[in-house]
Amino acid sequence: MKIQLFLTIIVLNSVLSFSQKSQEVSLIDLGLPSGLQWMEQNLGANKSYEFGEYYLGNDTPTLTDLGEGFSIPSKVQFQELIDHTVHRWTEIEGVEGMIFTASNGNNIFLPAAAQLWWNNEKGAGYWDINNRGSGAYWTSTPSSSNYIYFLEFNDEEGDRPFFGDRKKSTNRLPIRPVFDIKLAGVSFNLSQPEEIKIKTTGNSIFFECTIESQVINYSLLSISGETIITGKTIKGTSLNNLERGIYILNLVTSSQSKSLKIII
Repeated sequence: MKIQLFLTIIVLNSVLSFSQKSQEVSLIDLGLPSGLQWMEQNLGANKSYEFGEYYLGNDTPTLTDLGEGFSIPSKVQFQELIDHTVHRWTEIEGVEGMIFTASNGNNIFLPAAAQLWWNNEKGAGYWDINNRGSGAYWTSTPSSSNYIYFLEFNDEEGDRPFFGDRKKSTNRLPIRPVFDIKLAGVSFNLSQPEEIKIKTTGNSIFFECTIESQVINYSLLSISGETIITGKTIKGTSLNNLERGIYILNLVTSSQSKSLKIII
């Protein structure tokens, strides 16, 4: 099942808006423990089986064009994908690669886009294909000051993806972005020009109003209705060291009040 966004912040009795900066993207829900969503296609590609663009390890994009919450997957996040899916070498639309199928029936396909390396053996340097027919994808995790881990797979290894590392200044690899709603945040309008932005990170909830002079009265309740904390702030505040669970955040300004269900 493809989803556009999986929201863990729900506005009660109001409209919640979430915007991306430049393009619509397809996200795949694999039911991973972290809640992480994987993009259906490589960065710079339009289809799941297209290779997309190749990026230097020391010049990898911040993915800001996709919007907040998107990132290059870490080695740990790739390992989660491996641990919680069945993966096998296959072919889609004439393109070989590896398909990762989750227990909920959803899957992503990583085409065997290989990698590019700077070939300067004859004094006239050019970007050449290395390990043609294999798959190679940057992680965001460095292995040393000059090298970055990447995920690799090929037909010879069959259904066993593994990690290697490559020098970040002389190798170009494709990227398959991931999306984490907890890092993205959501926003909603109270009344023009008031807007409140909510973001969850780890065990914290942060909220702020776009108008610095606006006083926000807030209260955080457990899902059973028990008050955890109340207070008053100008512009914004952060509620930290919360236990994992479901909360109700009540926000009151001079113009309106809103209640939100938040899962952290």
